[in-house]
Amino acid sequence: MNVASSSPSSEAIKILTEILTARQKKNAFYTKTAFARDMGISQPQLSLVLSGRRPLTTAQAKKSSILLRLNESQERKLVEATMDRASGQVRERLEELEKIRQSKSFTALEYDRHASIAKWFHLPLLVLVTTKDFKNSPVWISKKLGITTDEAREALDRLLRLGLLVKEGKTLKMADRLSEVTPKKSESIVREHHVQMMKRAEEALQSQTDEAAWMMREISSLSVGCDPSKIPEAKTLIKKFKEDLTQLITQGEIRSVYQFNVQLFPITKD
Repeated sequence: MNVASSSPSSEAIKILTEILTARQKKNAFYTKTAFARDMGISQPQLSLVLSGRRPLTTAQAKKSSILLRLNESQERKLVEATMDRASGQVRERLEELEKIRQSKSFTALEYDRHASIAKWFHLPLLVLVTTKDFKNSPVWISKKLGITTDEAREALDRLLRLGLLVKEGKTLKMADRLSEVTPKKSESIVREHHVQMMKRAEEALQSQTDEAAWMMREISSLSVGCDPSKIPEAKTLIKKFKEDLTQLITQGEIRSVYQFNVQLFPITKD
């Protein structure tokens, strides 16, 4: 197996520069500061990476590819470009990567399962399939969710590969084996999913300001004194409420997809 002569750092710089340039062509006011923000790193960190003074780590590449909403090909290239920089380990890691890819599990293990949670539109797409007027068309899906046609097409392919969607004739349906994502600890991918969903709520508040939109949503908050020992019980009540709410609003004709977010967190510092 041949190992590329260019260093992983230089390849990552090339990929990031191409992505930045493409975004600046679309938006003349798009800056490196904005690019760093969208990558989930600081502007000084980005400068060090692009200048070759600090390598982009594999963990940063995975996180940034999700935050930047890169397509599957771009994700893979950026992550591979950050593989171990120690020359003695490069061949071993690349051969391991090749074995996983040949077993046809690379995409699902390294990208699909993470992206299906972290990229906000995957889970809503699963629900969109259940709506009355659903059309198995990336163009239709992109308009419904406000994403690009490529994102819709890649999301469909990813959910089908994972078995979360199944084909039924010319249409699609959710798989029977779907289950709730309930992490046992704080997971970066799940945290990013929640961050993206909260941003969607912010966008709804900022862009949908008419009375009709207000009538069709409920976004409110409550500040309350709390005994921290009661939080586990409170989380159980929230879970029960989510189940009851789901039972209520899924009755009847399913025509829209809604997102329900709950935030319960300490606002004061110990």
